[in-house]
Amino acid sequence: MIDRIIVVFVICFKSFVESNIMLLIAGGEHVAISNFPHSAFVSVKCVTEERTSYFVCGASIVNQKITLTAAHCLFGCGPDTVISTTVGHSHKAHGAKSTVKTYLIHEHYDPVKTANDIALMTLRTIIRFSVNVKRIALMMKPPYFEKAQVAGWGYTDQADITEFPHSAFLGVICQEEDYEAPSSWICGGSILNQKIILTAAHCLYGCLPESKIAANMGHVNRDKGFSSIVKSYSIHKDYTSKKVSYDIGLVIITSTIKFGPNIKRIAIVPNPPYFEKARIAGWGLYDEINGVYDEFLKYIEQHVWERDACVQVIRKVPKGAICASSGDPEIYSSRNIMPRDYKKTRNEKIYKLQ
Repeated sequence: MIDRIIVVFVICFKSFVESNIMLLIAGGEHVAISNFPHSAFVSVKCVTEERTSYFVCGASIVNQKITLTAAHCLFGCGPDTVISTTVGHSHKAHGAKSTVKTYLIHEHYDPVKTANDIALMTLRTIIRFSVNVKRIALMMKPPYFEKAQVAGWGYTDQADITEFPHSAFLGVICQEEDYEAPSSWICGGSILNQKIILTAAHCLYGCLPESKIAANMGHVNRDKGFSSIVKSYSIHKDYTSKKVSYDIGLVIITSTIKFGPNIKRIAIVPNPPYFEKARIAGWGLYDEINGVYDEFLKYIEQHVWERDACVQVIRKVPKGAICASSGDPEIYSSRNIMPRDYKKTRNEKIYKLQ
């Protein structure tokens, strides 16, 4: 069986290698599980002598006890490793769950060459087939020159750094006056020139001079790209933590930024582009309920409101702030001002930007 299944995995991995991108599904979209009923979500607690790591993988249902996955998902994990699977639902937290009893990695798998990247997992419980749970059809040969679909759980909206080359990641270790131990958090910024980055005042407010701030830019991964230590910073003199007005700051880095395709300065406009589509990009929290952060740059498209419409929803809009929403842009023009009892439509988000 292993020889027949290898073809499936070689196709998937080859597409990642030739496109020279990270191993994730970029530019994807949410789907119904009934369209991919063979899909299984795999959660791995990989225990080794040195450390314990947590990560997720994808798999395909081979039969009622066996699922097919990648060897690199399980390679190097010790006997105390805990693996669980979920099938039958597009959300990884729902569906039918099972733990993995045993697994087998291809005997010729090589993590350096990435050849024979295939493994089989045996589940403790029997999978019950249904409309949303089916086994995958195995082929002897790949369907060359035909359209294929790749499905899985993971990133779908990672940004391309060449589309947001002005973006800068700031890692802050803030030493505050009233606290002995420093606090740490992350912020975003925009490159103004080869030395100065624009950020929010609340990112730096209350931090003493001995605080440590580092900046990274030129890569979607916040830990990669061009790095520099922040030499000094300044926040707007009228900013206060009690209000959101004047929430702006500048940081000066020690190194000189070298501009290129992935690093460019941002264009400053005197007035916001009302009634137009804008994009918000940055690093940070993407799951507020579980407090999950992401190390990759993310973005979302928003429609910028006209100020009169914004005031109808947020009565005290600070000077210099704009409103944006994922809803229909026609609603938010001055020609269609909303009443004060306006409520968001379903699946709509409202953002106030400053």
